[in-house]
Amino acid sequence: MNVRRGYLSAPLLILALTTILPVTAAIPPRIVDPRYSVPVAVLVGGIFNATLIGVNVQSVEGAWISAPGLNYSLEVVSNFTVENGVLRVVLRVPEAAIPELYDLYINVGGQVLWEPRSVWVLSKWPEKLVLMHITDIHVDIVTDNVHSTTYFETAINLLNSLPVKLLVITGDCVDAGSDLSALKMFSEIVNRARKPTFIIPGNHDHAQTDEKGFAEKFYGYHVGPPYWYRVIGNFLIVGLDTGLDGYLDPQQLKWLENVLSDHPDKVKVLLIHHPIFDYGVFGEIQGSWKNLEELERAMYASWREHSDSAKEFLRLIEEYGVHLVLAGHVHGDSLVLYNGRTWFTTTTTTCAGVRMGDYRGFRILEIGLEGVEVWGMPGTDPLKEFSSYNIEKAYAITIQDSQLKANTAIIKLNRGIGLEIQNFTLYLYTLMLVNL
Repeated sequence: MNVRRGYLSAPLLILALTTILPVTAAIPPRIVDPRYSVPVAVLVGGIFNATLIGVNVQSVEGAWISAPGLNYSLEVVSNFTVENGVLRVVLRVPEAAIPELYDLYINVGGQVLWEPRSVWVLSKWPEKLVLMHITDIHVDIVTDNVHSTTYFETAINLLNSLPVKLLVITGDCVDAGSDLSALKMFSEIVNRARKPTFIIPGNHDHAQTDEKGFAEKFYGYHVGPPYWYRVIGNFLIVGLDTGLDGYLDPQQLKWLENVLSDHPDKVKVLLIHHPIFDYGVFGEIQGSWKNLEELERAMYASWREHSDSAKEFLRLIEEYGVHLVLAGHVHGDSLVLYNGRTWFTTTTTTCAGVRMGDYRGFRILEIGLEGVEVWGMPGTDPLKEFSSYNIEKAYAITIQDSQLKANTAIIKLNRGIGLEIQNFTLYLYTLMLVNL
């Protein structure tokens, strides 16, 4: 059984992005690739593409990357116009750059465009990925007299302290997709992370929006693209959007097959919001998309109700050898090893309401060429029972004064969290004026 308890560090990784970019004249100039929700990774001395929309020029005047204590100018290798108002820029990172997660700045037409935490400068390709998985943040609801943002901020501070290399968030970032203040709060908190974050939407992120508003005003503007893929050396990560109703439409399934067929030899990881297997389903399951009716009792309702989509999704998973599927939505754990190969891993909500007897939490997983390892609470078997790490046993927040000149940190870690944390790292942000 591939189960580990504890944690370790992992190498950094290299990525490439493909997504569908919404473009309308009403959208102001901004960077749409890379985003903080899907950062691009590049080796020192390597090149990457940046895509801008809402611009009416054919070249940029300069670009640079910045991280705490670090700042580097980028070489503009080339510019080319994709279509009206869309400009793609090829940028090179200097050989001397220190591996780190950087903000991206691009000067275009005298205006500086900025995307935080969107360029991941690396020293080598990864041999394995160690990730933290959180889900169902629901900014900003209150359950059991606790704001969801309290757990969310704690999760981000834990991320910065644990020896994992990236964070995955599988949807329901906010409680109502049209809540601009909640979207801004989500963005502000997640961008305190000093490790890359890969994010997809959930049904609540679609709630109270239409397709245009979702893409141009709400999630698409404040978070990022609804679906995308990254190539990471020997790994492929694909973010998908199961929408408001909890399944994949034919267009997205066709797109997914094209991505999988183009990368046959990669270790494949899929991110979805609505899980294939329901809350509380554990263990090894043998099955086939050809006999879906034999699996329906274990499946989540939205997939049972859209059996054509479920069949096609499982066909792609089986025929292209997907290794890991991460999901959320049901606010509780589930873990299925499907046909001895694919790990369907659903993690409890990190921040919102849970069933009696359950708790809020997060997972840590390791993905390598030899397979997947799912870690869990000491004394538990993740293939048999609820095993996510318990975030209710941690409290790690910072309080800023109104002028951003001082910070107070409050950290409480109970052994019930399930992890031994030897050192805790906090990043505190203050406003400092310097006379030049």
